[in-house]
Amino acid sequence: MKQANDNSALHSSDPGRTRASLRRWTAGLAAVAVAAYLFSGLLTIGTDERGVLLRFGRVRGEPLLPGVHLTLPAGIDRVARIRLRRTRRITVGAGTGLRTVGALPTPEQSQFLTGDRNIVDLQASVQFVVDDPVAYLFRTTAPDALVRNAVEAALCEVVGAMTVDDVLTRRKAEVQNSARTAAQRLLQGYGAGVSLLSVSIERVGPPEAVADAFRDVVSARADSRRRKAEAEGYRDDLLARAAGEAAAIRRNGEADAYAIGQKARGRAQRFAATLSAAAQHPTLTRRRLRAQTLESLLPRTRLIIADPNAETDVRLVEEGQ
Repeated sequence: MKQANDNSALHSSDPGRTRASLRRWTAGLAAVAVAAYLFSGLLTIGTDERGVLLRFGRVRGEPLLPGVHLTLPAGIDRVARIRLRRTRRITVGAGTGLRTVGALPTPEQSQFLTGDRNIVDLQASVQFVVDDPVAYLFRTTAPDALVRNAVEAALCEVVGAMTVDDVLTRRKAEVQNSARTAAQRLLQGYGAGVSLLSVSIERVGPPEAVADAFRDVVSARADSRRRKAEAEGYRDDLLARAAGEAAAIRRNGEADAYAIGQKARGRAQRFAATLSAAAQHPTLTRRRLRAQTLESLLPRTRLIIADPNAETDVRLVEEGQ
């Protein structure tokens, strides 16, 4: 009888203990859940990241810097992360489905009109970074598309002010720099929160439909420039040789004039000296002049020796026989 009473008392106390234990476990789980919920706002921002705090979907405060931050629990605060140092790349001049660098161009996206009313196929690679996370994430719905459209508009403006030859050859670097400057100005006006690093032309050329004709024109122009250069070189060679010959003739004439002048001055001086000597010693001067004349003439005379006994008429002997 006593054992039956003890068993009934034991069974009557088990439900109470079970309910108390369940209440303790429930309270513990609830405390853990509340703590986990409260600490769900604890997050870490990387060294190359910035975080934009959204409270009920609205931006609050300045972007979060790298480090550990505690925000309000999930459902109240949300943090959008973005990497500022990451270089982003897009392609201008590819089709809608081909937005990667090196994609093949489509006429609707890649053809630009030049200032001399020619059409060129142009594809460019654009590199940019984010410098304002809030503007990049929330001021525009499609920031990459905005960058692409701004660069396309800038290329239309720059290419439209140049000739096709300038775009294809001589001023390609100027096209890139001017397009980057103009596109950056547009993006700043839109408040896109990006900075363009470069606009690089990946390919540029005539449309495929007229590529052969364009190459023929380019070849003809090259031939024209080559022949013109050859003609100018021949002309310059002739002018140089004529100038050299003229300079030589002039120098020879100057040398002859100087020699004749010197000879004339020498003769004049000799005549003056002879005249002075003749005035002082006329007889001696006449003898000296006669001797000098004979001295200059005798070496040029021809000596003929004839037999005195021969009947030879010396007058008939001609020089050279």
